[in-house]
Amino acid sequence: MKNKIFRIISIVMTLVILLTANVSAAPIYLGDMDGNSRVEASDARTILRAAVGLDTLTGDKNRIADTDRDGTLSSNDARTTLRMSVGLTEWIMLSDEAEKNIFEIHFIDVGQADCALVLCDGDTLLIDGGNTGDGDDIVSYLYAENITELDYVICTHAHEDHVGGLADVLDSFTVTEEIFAPATGATTKCYTNFITEVKEQNKEISVPEASYTFSLGESTVEILGPVTEDYKDINNTSIVTKITYGESTFLFTGDMEREAEEDLLEAGAELKADVLKVGHHGSENSTTYPFLREVMPEIAVISVGVDNDYGHPTEAALSRLRDASATVYRTDIQGHIILKSDGQNITVTTQKNQDAETNPTIPSAPDKPASPTEPAPGTPDSTGEYIGNINSKKLHVPTCSSLPKEENRIYFATTEAAKNAGYTACSRCKPF
Repeated sequence: MKNKIFRIISIVMTLVILLTANVSAAPIYLGDMDGNSRVEASDARTILRAAVGLDTLTGDKNRIADTDRDGTLSSNDARTTLRMSVGLTEWIMLSDEAEKNIFEIHFIDVGQADCALVLCDGDTLLIDGGNTGDGDDIVSYLYAENITELDYVICTHAHEDHVGGLADVLDSFTVTEEIFAPATGATTKCYTNFITEVKEQNKEISVPEASYTFSLGESTVEILGPVTEDYKDINNTSIVTKITYGESTFLFTGDMEREAEEDLLEAGAELKADVLKVGHHGSENSTTYPFLREVMPEIAVISVGVDNDYGHPTEAALSRLRDASATVYRTDIQGHIILKSDGQNITVTTQKNQDAETNPTIPSAPDKPASPTEPAPGTPDSTGEYIGNINSKKLHVPTCSSLPKEENRIYFATTEAAKNAGYTACSRCKPF
């Protein structure tokens, strides 16, 4: 009860602050970091510190600092702000329309658990809520992003590391539209608390069918699975969600494993996506080759805890992502991960270690041929100049960071030979 009263007081205080700001109607300018309705050299200094990693900006501060609206903070933003402060560039007002015209996904670092906040044109969707102990941290994160209510909530499945913190979230934020969960629930305390808070909001759980869609701002959210709930493993009951914003696509798979992946493929689901939230924290039994070949993401995000007891993400999953030439981001290494899209381009910023090596590989040396002209039995011809991946049908140069394991390699002397065999170019090393 004390926690609930505290949260109510916090919400009221937040609303008072927001309403006071609206009444004052003070203009907001890009680059005005201290909120004094002026652009000054001190604002440029704040942005520069953030651009080089000495400070961290979140929420509105991050949007105000991004003067060129490219989704990232750089020295160019600081330089633009400095030019505005001395009158060389006209001040740029941040309009209400510009504030709403955003698409962001925040993969909140909740350790060995999942939680993602989707923002689009002022609408909000929360997918999962971490473990029970993560609830207060998620609530604080949402407050920091100036969230006062949620439009939609999806609990992908009933395991604690996905549903645990949702009770605290629902205790703090009203859900204006729907709360989704699979038909398969649980008798655990954390799941019971979740259901209790749903009822406190005078709502019922919505169990979405495959192909159900709804709008989140200008984006479209489509439920792809589960296509059935007749699974012994509750991970496979995970709600699978695809979000489309312009030409950008994002796929969330919960903890879905091999069996449910095969069922989705059999059902003919349209899985191609630019961004994949990797299933089950990068377990060996998720993100299988047949599934990954249909998705073929450019970006893969793994929500996972530091030195967790499960060995996640597994080398098997990381190897498959390398074979698919996906750029991997990980919460255990990089903290919160924020993706932004303008409908065509996707940019990624991380709380820390932006350029960390998240999926390292040391290319294996090819087997030495038995003779100068004839390879050893059962091994590929390793004398070629180009290396193909027999699973993903991607062609690489020998120095590529995404080379497959030796048993998955095939060698070509020319790119033309690889093309004739049906291979396409790796997006990283671009052999042709």
